[in-house]
Amino acid sequence: MVKNYSLTKISHNFKRDNTFISLLFLFVFLVVSINIQAQGQGQPSIGTPILNGTPVCGGSTVEVRFTVTDGNGNGNGNDNKRFKASTSYSVYIIPSDGTSVLNNTFSGYDENNLDPQLVTLSVPISNNSNSYPTSRDYKIRVESSNPYAVSELSDPFMINNTPTPKPTVSNNGPVCIGSTLNLFASTAVNWNLPAVTGPTYNWTGPNDFNSTLQNPSLTNASVAMAGTYTVTSTVNGCTSVVASTNVIVNAPTVSNNGPVCAGLTLNLFASTVAGATYNWTGPNGFASTLQNPSFTNASAAMTGTYTVTSTVNGCTSAGASTNIIVNAIPIITDTSPGSRCGTGTVVLGAVASSGTINWYAAASGGSSLGTGTTFTTPSISSNKTYYVDATSNACTTGSRTAVVATVNPIPTITGSTPGSRCGPGAVSLGATASAGTINWYATASGGSSLGTGTTFTTPSVSSSTTFYVDATVIASSCTTATRTAVIATIKPIPSAPVAGSNSPVCAGGSINLTASFITGATYSWTGPNGFNSTLQNPSLTNASAAMGGTYTVTSTMNGCTSVDASTNIIINASFIWTGNTNSDWNTASNWTCNSIPNLNLDAIIPGGLTNYPILNSGAIGMAKAIQINSGATLTIIDNTLQIAGSVLNSGIFNSLNGSVAFVGAAVQSIPSNVFFNNRISNLIINNPAGVSSSGNLEITGFLRVESGNFNTGNALTLISNPTQTALIEGSGNGQVVGLVRMQRYLDKAFGYKYFSSPFQNSVVGDFAPYMDFSDPISDFPNFYRYNENRNININDTLRYATGWVVHSGNLNIAEGYALNFGPSTAAQTIELIGEVNNGTIPVRQLLNHHREYTKGFHLVGNPYPSPIDWNANNGWTRTNIDDAIHFFSASDNDQYTGSYTSFVNNVSTGNNTTNSSPNIIPSMQGFFIKVSDSDAEDLVTGTFGMDNKVRINDFNQEFFRASEVYLKQLIRLEANFKTENKNDALVIYFSPYATQNFEKEMDAHKLMNTDPSVPSFYNITENQKTLAINAIPYPESKSYRKIPLGIKTDQSGEMKINLASVENLNSSFNIYLIDHEKSKGQNLRNNPEYTFSIKEGMHNSRFELMFSEEEVTSPAIAFNEPFDVAVEDGSVVVSLNLEENEVGIIRASTVNGQIIQTKEAGGKDRVIFDGITSNGVYIINLQVGKAQHAKKVLIKK
Repeated sequence: MVKNYSLTKISHNFKRDNTFISLLFLFVFLVVSINIQAQGQGQPSIGTPILNGTPVCGGSTVEVRFTVTDGNGNGNGNDNKRFKASTSYSVYIIPSDGTSVLNNTFSGYDENNLDPQLVTLSVPISNNSNSYPTSRDYKIRVESSNPYAVSELSDPFMINNTPTPKPTVSNNGPVCIGSTLNLFASTAVNWNLPAVTGPTYNWTGPNDFNSTLQNPSLTNASVAMAGTYTVTSTVNGCTSVVASTNVIVNAPTVSNNGPVCAGLTLNLFASTVAGATYNWTGPNGFASTLQNPSFTNASAAMTGTYTVTSTVNGCTSAGASTNIIVNAIPIITDTSPGSRCGTGTVVLGAVASSGTINWYAAASGGSSLGTGTTFTTPSISSNKTYYVDATSNACTTGSRTAVVATVNPIPTITGSTPGSRCGPGAVSLGATASAGTINWYATASGGSSLGTGTTFTTPSVSSSTTFYVDATVIASSCTTATRTAVIATIKPIPSAPVAGSNSPVCAGGSINLTASFITGATYSWTGPNGFNSTLQNPSLTNASAAMGGTYTVTSTMNGCTSVDASTNIIINASFIWTGNTNSDWNTASNWTCNSIPNLNLDAIIPGGLTNYPILNSGAIGMAKAIQINSGATLTIIDNTLQIAGSVLNSGIFNSLNGSVAFVGAAVQSIPSNVFFNNRISNLIINNPAGVSSSGNLEITGFLRVESGNFNTGNALTLISNPTQTALIEGSGNGQVVGLVRMQRYLDKAFGYKYFSSPFQNSVVGDFAPYMDFSDPISDFPNFYRYNENRNININDTLRYATGWVVHSGNLNIAEGYALNFGPSTAAQTIELIGEVNNGTIPVRQLLNHHREYTKGFHLVGNPYPSPIDWNANNGWTRTNIDDAIHFFSASDNDQYTGSYTSFVNNVSTGNNTTNSSPNIIPSMQGFFIKVSDSDAEDLVTGTFGMDNKVRINDFNQEFFRASEVYLKQLIRLEANFKTENKNDALVIYFSPYATQNFEKEMDAHKLMNTDPSVPSFYNITENQKTLAINAIPYPESKSYRKIPLGIKTDQSGEMKINLASVENLNSSFNIYLIDHEKSKGQNLRNNPEYTFSIKEGMHNSRFELMFSEEEVTSPAIAFNEPFDVAVEDGSVVVSLNLEENEVGIIRASTVNGQIIQTKEAGGKDRVIFDGITSNGVYIINLQVGKAQHAKKVLIKK
């Protein structure tokens, strides 16, 4: 099998020198990717290569053929010795001088063929004398790789150069017909090859022309000689590339673009003759020298023959002719549009000047829908435009003519309005149409029109009748396809109902209207004040006089309404008390109309009855105006009567134990002497327009102004008595206008009382009726204020002093004052007058100068005409103020002295049963507060203020213990002289949040009593604060805790300290009172009272209080001694009371100094000396460091 392979020519660089011309190698590869492994003894081989075709010309391709044989023969051997797809061949061209030139590498083996195989390679030969010089022989050798093999050299051959470049050719054209045509060819010269001589030429051309002359000539030229002439040159058997030249013989050809339609452009065409001029002639004297002349707007007169000649170098050709035809364009001379009613086909028409008429759906483009003078459209539902033109001799009308097919809408009845009426008569009907005139008929078809228009009034009918309607568009004569029925309905009129009522009706009662039942009917009531209702039997509650009058009702059925029926209602305007059943205001049978009064109507209580109203249990009472006639009474007990109007009282209005509320919308007035004894318990004002009082009025309970203003008429008094003190609530949004008298009952007007004014404009002189401002005998002042920063000049030295300063003039809001009411122990009622304080009290700045006597205390007061709650969650402004408050109680027998009780954190030093120290601060009450101390600052500023949120209603003003987070573990101690009943209390309580020192939220400082018969009893903190109430940590388990106590007394005598109460502590919790002066200790849980003698003065180191969960048996612990000694069963027992890490030496010796035993111990050790056998006095000595401690002990055996 032989395979041919085409090789790609590859250019290489070359160079020559004086002695040797280097050869250009062309290297050709043919790659097949199979590895060959050399096995066996037979070697692969390549047969001698053979060239096909000689001589070999440069620039040509020669075939090289050879055979390849596998190393083991027949393809059955080792793969490394087989020719396969990966085998490549190298072809070498070897000149006579023996230098090998690698031409290229090729591939070309089909491994599916049998071995041996004939391989044919196409090898390109370069046309370059430097690569293959002439006048020498060449041979070919083939080498292969994978497997490797080398062929023998081929037979020798010559390589001749091909002439280049190709010959240069030309001619003497264009030539005239009959003249001589000359062809020219230049001698072939190759600048890259040696000079050659003697080339031969070969010409070919039109009409089978050929010649071997270099420059042939042809005489008597004709048109047939025009065309392309070619020539080649041959040297040494190698022929050049073909060269050519074009010959032109001067004779034009003609044509035109006809036939053309009139009005278009006519174009004449003549073929191009180089260098020629042209001359055209034609009909109507036409002449032109253009090669291709044109005529615009062609006409039939231009039809005919047109001739042209061309002239070159004075040589004019024979004439060439072409025939022109111009056809006329047809026109549409007339059209006939068409129309119809509704959807369907429409017939259209058109007339043309000539030719065929064509119909289209578009103004341009598209296919013809039909031809002819008439055209029936397809079915259409709306107006549509069609178009028409005409065609004759391929000439068509310039533009299409529009012809409209009109579809006129058929009008429809778009809506109808039937009519109805109650009873016989004319009925109004209605209809609407999409277009046109509406016509009314009495029948569904035929008959004459009864009328036109969108509305139609029928003739009088007595029963339901059907009428018919259609519509016609006059312009198009299109009429509705069918008539629409419209019904005129005649409905029966129902009979009138029978109207009734429960008249007469009492004011505030219910009006009940009735109408007789009519099957299927609805009802419509109307009446006074715009009343209307659709109920058959409506009711009106809370009847008033304005509701009296005529009420009318109609019945309606199927839209037909009966004639009116009516009933008259009479209203009795007032509630009149009858007392027919009992004296209970809230029993309806006690009132006319069997109805309890309300805020809409007046209530009248006549005289001469057996039972008179008492408003006690049940709902609150209400009346618009209240009238109590002569001889009648109205009593309110623990309930409230609301009055929206006036009060007229000619009898008795008793509200000593009840509440009266004025709740009108217009201004109300409380007349003078309207209430029994001019006194009521509680007064409520809830009238935005305001309420005024015209006479004296006393309140024993509360005044609450919920809305509006209450004008007191300067004659309102808040009563205070042993039972309670009246107040003005702070919860309302209204204001009290005018002067108010407020009383404060004192059960014993003796000595000093701390007062504060509830008014804006009080002065010291307001108290003149109740006290002397100085003692009548000693002239000692009796009215003081408290100045925390007071100092006095003594011998030109400024010294600090107590804060008491004599005061006169105005009383400041929220400031307390000390008033001495003198020696009388009788009860007294203090009454002040002024405009009451309400709302926010301006914040005051209070200072603590850390003075020796005043200690940052300030005397402040309740500024409101109601109690205030020190524990209120909101309303207080207290910055740098201790949480404790302090109250003063005058002495029983010394008008200038007294004692203090304190309250903090819901703990009081007072007796809760007597309400001596509550968190509720009564109205007019003055009390002490303290600006907190500071260890870092000399001057501390506190702020103090409040608003209505701190006000409460507490008539008894008893101590109120707020809900506690936990039950306090509390100890109350009291100290007093044995001959006096009054005592001073000290409270210690335990808290996990407490420390040994002062906390302003939990502890209360001690204010020293001024009554010499009452000692001042207090606890002393580690930083030397004196406290009346102290919270301390609970003693640790199996440990003890001590706190120092202090007593200040202004006289000597026998005194006692009593454990007054223990709260929420286990019964095994031990409380020891330690008297260091007497070296005594007493467990107050076992014996709660300890008596002792005391001298006048301050005793701050005599007493301690010790707490322990376990019983303390060592006196050393109690008295802070380093050890204690006792004899037990004849042995000496020493109990140490040292610190945990302290160690000492204990020595037992005789009184003569003889040491008997020595032992070492520490902390709380218990040491026993059991070797002492003789009776007598012994010395026990403890040495701790350099300190020596000794005690005697007596041993009796």
